[in-house]
This record gives sequence, C-alpha cells and structure tokens, in this order.
Amino acid sequence: RARADLDAERARSDAPAAEPPRPAPAPRPSPAREASRTGLGPNIVVRIGGLQKYAELNGTCGETVNYIPESGRWQVRAAALNGDIVNIKEENLTAILEEEFMEMEHRRHKQAAQAAATANEEARRRQNAAQRSARQASDDDVDVSVGLTLAGPVSGQTMLNVGEPGPISIGPGPHGNPFDVQMTFCDNLDVAARQAAKVLKSRGVCLIEAGSTYTTLMSAYEEAETLLRNESFAPPMMHMEAAEWEELLWNYILYQDEQPGSVWITQESVVEFNLQGLTLVAESMLKFAAHIQAPIKAELGLTWDGTWDTMLACYQGQRTYNFHLDNPRGPGEFPAALPDNGIRLTMCYFINPHWNPKDGYNGGGLDVYLTDPSEPPASGDVARNAPRLRIAPHADTLVIFLSDRMAHQVIETEDEEPWFCIWLWCVDNERVAGFQGEMLRRGEILEL
Repeated sequence: RARADLDAERARSDAPAAEPPRPAPAPRPSPAREASRTGLGPNIVVRIGGLQKYAELNGTCGETVNYIPESGRWQVRAAALNGDIVNIKEENLTAILEEEFMEMEHRRHKQAAQAAATANEEARRRQNAAQRSARQASDDDVDVSVGLTLAGPVSGQTMLNVGEPGPISIGPGPHGNPFDVQMTFCDNLDVAARQAAKVLKSRGVCLIEAGSTYTTLMSAYEEAETLLRNESFAPPMMHMEAAEWEELLWNYILYQDEQPGSVWITQESVVEFNLQGLTLVAESMLKFAAHIQAPIKAELGLTWDGTWDTMLACYQGQRTYNFHLDNPRGPGEFPAALPDNGIRLTMCYFINPHWNPKDGYNGGGLDVYLTDPSEPPASGDVARNAPRLRIAPHADTLVIFLSDRMAHQVIETEDEEPWFCIWLWCVDNERVAGFQGEMLRRGEILEL
C-alpha cells in the first residue's frame, strides 16, 4: 500500500502544471440591448435631422425598425419616402411623441398641397376662362339672370356684392365657434335635433359641434387634400347629363362659388377614390337630416322628401365669394321674383383641423346674415345690411340654415391654403322639378 501511494505521488509530480481557469468571454450585446442604452428601440417614432447627403429628409419623421450595431445605424421607415427603409446614424434621430408626429405629418401634407395648388393654379385659371367662354358662346335657351331677385316689394333687385355688409354681431372666440348644440355632450340625435329646430325657428341658423372623432376628421381632411392634389375636383354640374339650360340655371343660382371644382360623394366616387373618412361624415350628415325632419316640421312647418348627394367644396386663392340665398323665391308675378326651387334646408360641415383661433383668419368660413327667420328678406339691401353671424371653418362645425330665408356668403380667402367643407341640401323633389319647368316656360315666353 505504501509503495502504491509513492507511485501515485510520483505520477502527480511528473504531470504538467494545470493552467489557471480562464474567465468566460463577455456576451456580445444584442441589438436590442445596445439600443436600450440610447433611449431608442424598434417601432419608435423619430424625427430625422442633421443629414448632409439627404438633406431633404431633415425635419421629416419615420419609424425605427432594426438597429445595425456594426455601423451604428438604425433602419428607419421614412414617411417622406412612402415607407421605404433607409439606414440613418443614431445621432441623426430623435424620438418624438405621437402628437408631434401627427402635427409634422399634417404640415408635410399641407406643404405638398400648397405646392401642388401653386403649380396648378394657372392651369385652373385657363380652364375656367375657357369654360366661361364656352358657356357665353353657347346657345342660351334660357336667360337665367331674368328675375333672379330676392323676395319682397323691391322687385328686380339682384343679390350682388354691393355696399358694405352689416356688422359681425357673433363670431368665433378663443376656443372656436359659438355652438348652439354640442353633440359631444348630447349624443342623443333626437334631443339634439329638437334643440337645433328651436334655434332655427328663433334665429334661422344653428351651429352644432358634431362630435366626430379625431380619426374621422383627419381621414376626411387628408382624403380631400389628396383629391385636390390629384386634380379630381370638377365643376358641380359637369357629369350630371343635364340640359345646357339646366346647368346654366343651377350654376347661376347655387354653384357660382364652386365652379373651380367640387367632388360629389356618391357610391361611384367612394369606390373610385377610396373615400372612407368623407363617407363617414356624409353618412352622419344624412342621418342628422333625417332626425331633424320631424322637429322642423313641428316648429316651422317646413317639409321635404329627399336630399341631394353631399358635395365636397374647396375655397382658396385670392377670391371674394357671392352673397346669395340658396332658394331666392318670392311672391309676385313673373318677372318680379323667382319661383320656389324646392330647396328647404342647407347643411354645411367644415373639416379643417389646421384652423387656429389665434391666427384671427376665417377665410373659407361662412357669414350668415341674421334677418327675420320667419320670412324671406324683403330685399337685397335689407339682407346685406343685417348683422352677421361669422362662422370659422373650424373642424367639426356643422352649420344648418333655412335655405329661402338666410342669405349667406363664403368668407373671402387670401392665399392658396385650401379650406374644405361638405354641403348637403334637403329638397322637395316635386318643387325642384316644377321650378325647372317654370324657368323653361319663362324662357319660351321671352323667346330667349
């Protein structure tokens, strides 16, 4: 046993000395762990800045995808490049809040729309001039200017932009328009409709905060900008297959301000242009028109049996708009006044999220002249000199007024900033047809 122990000891002494244990290699940080040190990570909204080679991306935004540790760059899905991926150094990226991202995107779309509008303005002017020349050179079956008067004893007085308008008695405040009904606090359509009908009886015009969601408003506004940018706006009567005299008639009475272009929100246009936000707004307007029908009949005795399609309009450029009634009917025999054209109630909804009360600018909004709502104004002078309700083109503002009693005028615009609204008219279809027939008869009597 002693010999065995001795042999074992010799074997240990002859063996090479063992190396001390080495520390385990430090693990390589994963891209996610490296990114966490900088405050950035995947799916973060960032603002791009300080680029030299691609300076056009500075000030735009994007979304981080993956971090590339070898180059110290992030893959960024750039909004200005329609979502294409670019690799950008970390030092050129700043994380931002979603609200700032939405504001930046809005400014980018707005600048693009302004650039497109500026580029196409001269082309639109040439087109409008050509259309006016074509209309003037056409065979005028009916002189639609005959008898386009306000109701009342002052016959033959057309509604022209003459004289100083009455003072602004009510207008937007630091928080927007002075609403009569706020759907954000009253989501019962029947209750809101009854409240609106009472206001219409007492004043002839009602302002409603419609309570649309921010998502719906932004979607509607961006769709309108896209339609404008793609030159999808057209004169309102262009595709209606109406007789030439009908087109002249309605353009003169109702669509003078919209001749540069409009878009009817129909089943065809919804499919063609993929209109989602605008469709939701149009459906909400039609729904409210249906709910207010019974209260208005009870309060004012007004009835209608149909609505026209909603129409998207845009107001921009250095323009002054027409002071008019949508239904300038009046008593008396021809040619002292126009017959009833069947339009009973006018609705207008603004979708402009960029309007700011601090700017003090209301171009593209609406002035409504506050005459006696129980009857049509006695003359153009009476309406023109009446106090005005000034309405800013503030997003989510729904304006409702009596079509044959409340003269109104789109507020003058000063630059290429587009201001959008959606129009809806509630009509007595039998009277609409009768009006056109009567105007045709007048033309035949006068041999025009």
